[in-house]
Parts: sequence; C-alpha cells; structure tokens
Amino acid sequence: MRLISLILKVTFLFLLSPLVLYCVRGDGFINENIKPAETSTMKKAPMHWTDIINPRLQASYEKHEKEKQERIQFSNDIRKYATLNKKQFDMVAMVHKFNLKGPHFDSTKFDDYTKWMRIYEKEISIAMNNYDAAAYVFFFEEFARLSVQRAGVIDPNCKIKDCECVTYKN
Repeated sequence: MRLISLILKVTFLFLLSPLVLYCVRGDGFINENIKPAETSTMKKAPMHWTDIINPRLQASYEKHEKEKQERIQFSNDIRKYATLNKKQFDMVAMVHKFNLKGPHFDSTKFDDYTKWMRIYEKEISIAMNNYDAAAYVFFFEEFARLSVQRAGVIDPNCKIKDCECVTYKN
C-alpha cells in the first residue's frame, strides 16, 4: 500500500514538473502561422502619464473646474456688492411666501409693479447665467424693493400717525 502511494506521488510530481508542462513551437499549443505584428504598426507605449489622458475628458474636466471657480467668485462678488440686510430679505421672503398686503396696498399699481418684477426676474436669471454679480445684486435688490412696494408694506410719504410702515423703513 505504501509502495503504491509512493509511486502515485512520484508520478504525480513528475507529471506536474515544469519540464513536462513546458510548451514549444510545433507542439500544438503555440500556433506558428500567426506572426507577431510588425514593430512599425504597433502603438508605442506612452512615455509620460499625460499621454494616456483622453483629451475630450480633460477638456470637460477643465471646463467643469473653470465653472466651479466662476461660481465661487460669483458668490464672493455678491457678498461684496450686496446692501440688502437680513431683516429686509426676511420681510421680502414673507411677502412672497404668504402674499401679504400691507396698509398701503394699492390695487391700481399692483399690475404695474408685477410687470417690472417679471422683467427683473429675467434680468436676474441672465445675470446668474453670465456670473455678473453687480447686475445680479442690482436687479435682485430692485426686485425686493418692488416686492415691498407692491405689497403696500412701506409708503415713504405716509401721513398716518400710528402706521406700521414706520417700523419697516429700517
């Protein structure tokens, strides 16, 4: 039994040896009819890591990074030009959110103000697309001013003694 086991082990090792598994031309594993490609038609290996970058993807990435930097600069410029404070902005947001109407609401001027507000909205959109912070701030603040006037919250020529608009002027 030990002898048979020993013979099987030796035979198994002999069959798996590198000499037995070695392939040469003509043994059926390597086809001699297929010739290696000529060196002139072969593509040379990249010499530098930048040679493997797809130019279209690189251009797309550069465009994305440029737009990202423009958006950051646009935000910084808005902070630089803006004069609207948080209290005023919150009041405008509440006027639009709840469609508020103040004590000086005039329905005859409402449509005229709304027409100008639509124009300002389009100008704001154009300024955002062009990353023009000065124009954006100007039209946004005019839009906010018209929103307050349209709602009748503030009247600069108010003659009412105990009117609420006096507290909103600041």
